[in-house]
Amino acid sequence: MRFLRVFRVLVLSLFTLTLSACGDFVPPDISRPPAAQRLAVVVVQHGDVFVNGTAISGSRPLVENDKVKTGGNGWARIHFDVGGTLSMEPNSDPTLLLISQAGCVAGQLVVRLWNGTFTAQGVTNVCFDNPTHQATVNPSSDFRIQITDQSFSLNVTRGQVLVSTGPARLSRYVVRTDYGIVVRRGKTTGPLPIIR
Repeated sequence: MRFLRVFRVLVLSLFTLTLSACGDFVPPDISRPPAAQRLAVVVVQHGDVFVNGTAISGSRPLVENDKVKTGGNGWARIHFDVGGTLSMEPNSDPTLLLISQAGCVAGQLVVRLWNGTFTAQGVTNVCFDNPTHQATVNPSSDFRIQITDQSFSLNVTRGQVLVSTGPARLSRYVVRTDYGIVVRRGKTTGPLPIIR
């Protein structure tokens, strides 16, 4: 019995000496979430531009769930880390997500476009989703999107874009250079040649 007491005292002493030799022991802080991964950078080109409701100037990194909005006089450009840019005209409103959508690859960067006019250049690894008009755009080139309360329209200026529309995004259309597509009140028109 006495042997066990002496053994315990020796073990506790050794443990105490080890901790004091290592300096102050601070357990890792598991309450703080890991730093968010940067997905893009937004650059203010002119006027009022907001990220998560706060006005910005110059440029700012964007992470998952960041919501960018341009005011009535605002122009901005988003440079995606995976390549390509998205220009935003006044009164435009996208959100960056890392979620799987119908027509998008799981884990792929998804940009949810709520409203406005957008021009994409050199975009290949970003998927665009508009839940209002139920359209998903998986690009491989340059195109322009206009979204209003009434409709969603897309015109391809270079390359081709896969557009999925309908309730479960089951209707798929390949829209090529100089063609466009419109979704209005749940009905899809196109692809049709762009009228210039």
